[in-house]
Amino acid sequence: MPRIRTIKPNFFRHEALQDLELAHPQQYTMMVFAALWGHCDKLGRFRWQPRTLKLDILPFLPFDIGITLELLATHGFIRRYEVDGVSYGEIPSFLQHQRITGKEADEQEKFPPPPTGYTTENTCEAVETQRENNGETVETQQGNNRETVETTGREGKGRGRGRGKEKEGNRECHGETPVTLAWVMQAWNARRGVRPIQDVTGMIRQRIQSRIRDHPSVSWWETLFTRVEASDFLVGRKTDFIVTLDWILGPKNFSKLMAGNYDNNAPTTRPHTPRSLVDLL
Repeated sequence: MPRIRTIKPNFFRHEALQDLELAHPQQYTMMVFAALWGHCDKLGRFRWQPRTLKLDILPFLPFDIGITLELLATHGFIRRYEVDGVSYGEIPSFLQHQRITGKEADEQEKFPPPPTGYTTENTCEAVETQRENNGETVETQQGNNRETVETTGREGKGRGRGRGKEKEGNRECHGETPVTLAWVMQAWNARRGVRPIQDVTGMIRQRIQSRIRDHPSVSWWETLFTRVEASDFLVGRKTDFIVTLDWILGPKNFSKLMAGNYDNNAPTTRPHTPRSLVDLL
Protein backbone atom coordinates (compact mmCIF):
# COMPACT_ATOMS: atom_id res chain seq x y z
CA MET A 1 0.00 0.00 0.00
CA PRO A 2 1.43 3.42 -0.95
CA ARG A 3 2.58 5.69 1.86
CA ILE A 4 2.24 9.42 2.40
CA ARG A 5 5.45 11.28 1.52
CA THR A 6 6.49 14.90 1.61
CA ILE A 7 7.47 17.09 -1.31
CA LYS A 8 9.57 20.25 -1.00
CA PRO A 9 8.87 23.47 -2.90
CA ASN A 10 12.24 23.40 -4.66
CA PHE A 11 11.23 20.14 -6.37
CA PHE A 12 9.25 22.25 -8.82
CA ARG A 13 12.40 24.20 -9.71
CA HIS A 14 14.46 21.11 -10.55
CA GLU A 15 16.17 21.98 -13.84
CA ALA A 16 17.21 18.51 -14.97
CA LEU A 17 13.78 17.02 -14.31
CA GLN A 18 12.08 19.80 -16.23
CA ASP A 19 14.54 19.38 -19.11
CA LEU A 20 13.60 15.70 -19.19
CA GLU A 21 9.92 16.63 -19.09
CA LEU A 22 10.35 19.00 -22.02
CA ALA A 23 12.24 16.40 -24.03
CA HIS A 24 9.56 13.76 -23.38
CA PRO A 25 6.30 15.67 -22.77
CA GLN A 26 4.04 12.62 -22.98
CA GLN A 27 5.94 10.56 -20.38
CA TYR A 28 5.16 12.71 -17.30
CA THR A 29 8.60 12.13 -15.80
CA MET A 30 8.28 14.65 -12.96
CA MET A 31 4.93 13.39 -11.71
CA VAL A 32 5.92 9.73 -12.01
CA PHE A 33 9.17 10.38 -10.13
CA ALA A 34 7.32 12.10 -7.27
CA ALA A 35 4.65 9.38 -7.22
CA LEU A 36 7.30 6.67 -6.89
CA TRP A 37 8.23 8.00 -3.44
CA GLY A 38 4.94 6.71 -2.07
CA HIS A 39 5.73 3.21 -3.33
CA CYS A 40 9.16 3.07 -1.73
CA ASP A 41 10.07 1.45 1.55
CA LYS A 42 11.97 3.37 4.22
CA LEU A 43 15.21 3.06 2.23
CA GLY A 44 13.78 4.28 -1.07
CA ARG A 45 13.39 0.85 -2.72
CA PHE A 46 10.44 -0.43 -4.70
CA ARG A 47 9.41 -3.35 -6.91
CA TRP A 48 10.16 -2.68 -10.57
CA GLN A 49 6.71 -3.61 -11.88
CA PRO A 50 5.67 -1.09 -14.57
CA ARG A 51 2.19 -2.54 -15.17
CA THR A 52 1.38 -2.69 -11.47
CA LEU A 53 2.77 0.79 -10.81
CA LYS A 54 0.69 2.16 -13.69
CA LEU A 55 -2.47 1.17 -11.82
CA ASP A 56 -1.58 3.63 -9.04
CA ILE A 57 0.30 6.29 -11.03
CA LEU A 58 -1.75 8.24 -13.60
CA PRO A 59 -3.94 5.23 -14.52
CA PHE A 60 -6.23 7.25 -16.82
CA LEU A 61 -3.52 8.84 -18.95
CA PRO A 62 -2.41 6.85 -22.01
CA PHE A 63 1.36 6.46 -21.75
CA ASP A 64 3.92 3.70 -21.23
CA ILE A 65 5.21 4.03 -17.67
CA GLY A 66 7.91 1.49 -18.47
CA ILE A 67 9.50 4.02 -20.82
CA THR A 68 9.26 6.68 -18.12
CA LEU A 69 11.04 4.44 -15.61
CA GLU A 70 13.82 3.76 -18.11
CA LEU A 71 14.19 7.50 -18.78
CA LEU A 72 14.50 8.22 -15.05
CA ALA A 73 17.05 5.41 -14.71
CA THR A 74 19.08 6.58 -17.71
CA HIS A 75 19.37 10.06 -16.23
CA GLY A 76 20.30 8.82 -12.75
CA PHE A 77 17.11 9.64 -10.85
CA ILE A 78 16.41 5.97 -10.06
CA ARG A 79 18.44 2.77 -10.23
CA ARG A 80 17.38 -0.71 -11.25
CA TYR A 81 18.83 -3.92 -9.83
CA GLU A 82 17.93 -7.59 -9.54
CA VAL A 83 17.96 -10.05 -6.66
CA ASP A 84 17.13 -13.72 -7.30
CA GLY A 85 15.68 -12.86 -10.69
CA VAL A 86 13.31 -10.20 -9.30
CA SER A 87 13.67 -6.59 -10.45
CA TYR A 88 13.75 -3.76 -7.94
CA GLY A 89 14.23 -0.02 -8.18
CA GLU A 90 15.85 2.47 -5.84
CA ILE A 91 15.83 6.26 -5.55
CA PRO A 92 19.42 7.25 -4.59
CA SER A 93 18.40 10.64 -3.14
CA PHE A 94 15.37 9.31 -1.23
CA LEU A 95 16.69 9.75 2.32
CA GLN A 96 18.04 13.20 1.52
CA HIS A 97 14.49 14.45 1.06
CA GLN A 98 12.27 12.14 3.12
CA ARG A 99 12.23 11.96 6.92
CA ILE A 100 11.34 8.45 8.06
CA THR A 101 9.98 8.40 11.60
CA GLY A 102 7.48 6.58 13.79
CA LYS A 103 6.53 2.99 13.18
CA GLU A 104 7.97 2.91 9.68
CA ALA A 105 11.45 3.73 11.01
CA ASP A 106 11.28 0.62 13.22
CA GLU A 107 10.07 -1.70 10.45
CA GLN A 108 12.30 -4.30 8.85
CA GLU A 109 13.57 -3.67 5.34
CA LYS A 110 10.72 -4.45 2.96
CA PHE A 111 12.82 -5.18 -0.11
CA PRO A 112 16.24 -6.88 -0.35
CA PRO A 113 19.34 -4.70 -0.68
CA PRO A 114 21.19 -4.47 -3.99
CA PRO A 115 23.88 -7.07 -4.75
CA THR A 116 27.33 -6.79 -3.19
CA GLY A 117 29.41 -4.08 -4.79
CA TYR A 118 26.38 -1.98 -5.72
CA THR A 119 27.01 1.33 -3.93
CA THR A 120 24.01 3.34 -2.79
CA GLU A 121 23.73 6.53 -0.79
CA ASN A 122 20.56 5.21 0.84
CA THR A 123 22.43 2.37 2.50
CA CYS A 124 24.91 4.88 3.87
CA GLU A 125 22.15 7.10 5.23
CA ALA A 126 20.41 4.15 6.85
CA VAL A 127 23.59 3.03 8.61
CA GLU A 128 24.22 6.60 9.78
CA THR A 129 20.70 6.80 11.16
CA GLN A 130 21.10 3.54 13.09
CA ARG A 131 24.27 4.91 14.68
CA GLU A 132 22.35 7.79 16.22
CA ASN A 133 21.40 6.71 19.72
CA ASN A 134 19.55 9.84 20.78
CA GLY A 135 16.36 9.22 18.83
CA GLU A 136 16.93 12.12 16.44
CA THR A 137 16.47 12.18 12.70
CA VAL A 138 18.46 14.19 10.21
CA GLU A 139 16.91 16.22 7.44
CA THR A 140 18.84 17.96 4.69
CA GLN A 141 17.48 21.31 3.65
CA GLN A 142 18.59 23.76 1.02
CA GLY A 143 18.96 27.44 1.74
CA ASN A 144 21.15 30.38 0.81
CA ASN A 145 22.92 28.32 -1.88
CA ARG A 146 24.28 25.81 0.61
CA GLU A 147 23.14 22.72 2.44
CA THR A 148 22.64 22.73 6.18
CA VAL A 149 21.77 19.91 8.54
CA GLU A 150 18.74 20.45 10.71
CA THR A 151 18.10 18.11 13.64
CA THR A 152 14.61 17.61 14.95
CA GLY A 153 13.92 15.54 18.06
CA ARG A 154 11.04 13.10 18.28
CA GLU A 155 7.93 13.96 20.18
CA GLY A 156 8.48 13.75 23.92
CA LYS A 157 10.51 15.49 26.57
CA GLY A 158 12.94 18.17 25.53
CA ARG A 159 11.76 18.41 21.97
CA GLY A 160 13.78 21.08 20.22
CA ARG A 161 15.38 22.10 17.01
CA GLY A 162 19.03 22.88 16.32
CA ARG A 163 21.16 23.68 13.31
CA GLY A 164 24.29 21.68 12.62
CA LYS A 165 27.40 22.50 10.67
CA GLU A 166 27.35 23.36 7.02
CA LYS A 167 27.57 20.30 4.87
CA GLU A 168 28.67 19.99 1.26
CA GLY A 169 28.07 16.79 -0.67
CA ASN A 170 27.34 13.57 1.20
CA ARG A 171 28.71 11.69 4.18
CA GLU A 172 31.56 9.27 3.61
CA CYS A 173 30.14 5.77 3.40
CA HIS A 174 32.00 2.46 3.68
CA GLY A 175 35.26 4.08 2.56
CA GLU A 176 33.79 5.63 -0.61
CA THR A 177 35.03 9.11 -1.44
CA PRO A 178 32.26 11.64 -0.74
CA VAL A 179 31.29 13.90 -3.64
CA THR A 180 32.07 17.48 -2.60
CA LEU A 181 32.70 20.75 -4.37
CA ALA A 182 36.45 20.27 -3.92
CA TRP A 183 36.30 16.72 -5.30
CA VAL A 184 34.34 17.80 -8.37
CA MET A 185 36.82 20.62 -9.03
CA GLN A 186 39.80 18.28 -8.73
CA ALA A 187 38.23 15.53 -10.85
CA TRP A 188 37.26 18.02 -13.58
CA ASN A 189 40.69 19.65 -13.71
CA ALA A 190 42.30 16.22 -14.11
CA ARG A 191 40.53 15.72 -17.44
CA ARG A 192 42.27 16.50 -20.72
CA GLY A 193 41.00 19.14 -23.11
CA VAL A 194 38.64 20.92 -20.69
CA ARG A 195 38.99 24.43 -19.31
CA PRO A 196 40.16 24.11 -15.67
CA ILE A 197 38.14 25.55 -12.80
CA GLN A 198 39.88 28.32 -10.89
CA ASP A 199 37.25 28.73 -8.17
CA VAL A 200 33.74 27.54 -7.37
CA THR A 201 31.67 30.60 -6.60
CA GLY A 202 28.45 32.10 -7.87
CA MET A 203 26.46 30.20 -10.51
CA ILE A 204 28.96 27.37 -10.97
CA ARG A 205 28.79 26.62 -7.23
CA GLN A 206 25.00 26.46 -7.36
CA ARG A 207 25.00 24.19 -10.39
CA ILE A 208 27.55 21.77 -8.94
CA GLN A 209 25.66 21.55 -5.63
CA SER A 210 22.40 20.95 -7.47
CA ARG A 211 23.91 18.08 -9.46
CA ILE A 212 25.55 16.61 -6.35
CA ARG A 213 22.15 16.44 -4.66
CA ASP A 214 20.71 14.61 -7.66
CA HIS A 215 23.75 12.42 -8.29
CA PRO A 216 25.74 11.71 -5.09
CA SER A 217 27.68 8.79 -6.59
CA VAL A 218 31.35 9.17 -7.55
CA SER A 219 30.87 6.71 -10.41
CA TRP A 220 28.16 8.91 -11.94
CA TRP A 221 30.49 11.93 -12.03
CA GLU A 222 33.38 9.87 -13.39
CA THR A 223 31.12 8.60 -16.18
CA LEU A 224 29.96 12.13 -16.93
CA PHE A 225 33.51 13.51 -17.15
CA THR A 226 34.65 10.56 -19.27
CA ARG A 227 31.83 11.27 -21.69
CA VAL A 228 32.86 14.91 -21.94
CA GLU A 229 36.52 14.02 -22.42
CA ALA A 230 35.66 11.58 -25.22
CA SER A 231 33.71 14.17 -27.20
CA ASP A 232 35.79 15.66 -30.03
CA PHE A 233 33.50 18.69 -30.13
CA LEU A 234 33.59 19.50 -26.43
CA VAL A 235 37.36 19.30 -25.96
CA GLY A 236 38.33 21.16 -29.14
CA ARG A 237 39.62 18.32 -31.31
CA LYS A 238 37.34 19.44 -34.15
CA THR A 239 36.76 23.10 -33.34
CA ASP A 240 38.26 25.88 -31.24
CA PHE A 241 35.58 25.37 -28.60
CA ILE A 242 36.84 24.37 -25.14
CA VAL A 243 34.15 23.25 -22.71
CA THR A 244 33.78 24.59 -19.18
CA LEU A 245 32.05 22.78 -16.34
CA ASP A 246 29.70 25.74 -15.86
CA TRP A 247 28.65 25.42 -19.49
CA ILE A 248 28.13 21.65 -19.39
CA LEU A 249 26.08 21.75 -16.17
CA GLY A 250 23.69 24.37 -17.55
CA PRO A 251 20.18 22.98 -18.02
CA LYS A 252 20.06 23.01 -21.82
CA ASN A 253 23.60 21.81 -22.47
CA PHE A 254 23.40 19.16 -19.74
CA SER A 255 20.23 17.77 -21.27
CA LYS A 256 21.89 17.62 -24.70
CA LEU A 257 24.94 15.89 -23.26
CA MET A 258 22.83 13.22 -21.54
CA ALA A 259 20.87 12.72 -24.78
CA GLY A 260 24.12 12.02 -26.64
CA ASN A 261 24.09 15.12 -28.83
CA TYR A 262 27.78 15.78 -28.18
CA ASP A 263 28.95 12.19 -28.65
CA ASN A 264 31.22 11.51 -31.61
CA ASN A 265 29.29 10.64 -34.78
CA ALA A 266 26.02 11.69 -33.13
CA PRO A 267 23.23 12.06 -35.73
CA THR A 268 22.36 15.60 -36.62
CA THR A 269 19.08 16.90 -35.26
CA ARG A 270 18.41 19.31 -38.13
CA PRO A 271 18.23 18.43 -41.83
CA HIS A 272 20.42 20.44 -44.19
CA THR A 273 18.52 23.21 -45.96
CA PRO A 274 20.11 24.50 -49.19
CA ARG A 275 20.68 28.25 -49.07
CA SER A 276 21.26 28.85 -52.75
CA LEU A 277 21.29 27.22 -56.13
CA VAL A 278 24.99 26.44 -55.63
CA ASP A 279 24.08 24.08 -52.77
CA LEU A 280 21.78 22.16 -55.11
CA LEU A 281 24.54 21.43 -57.65
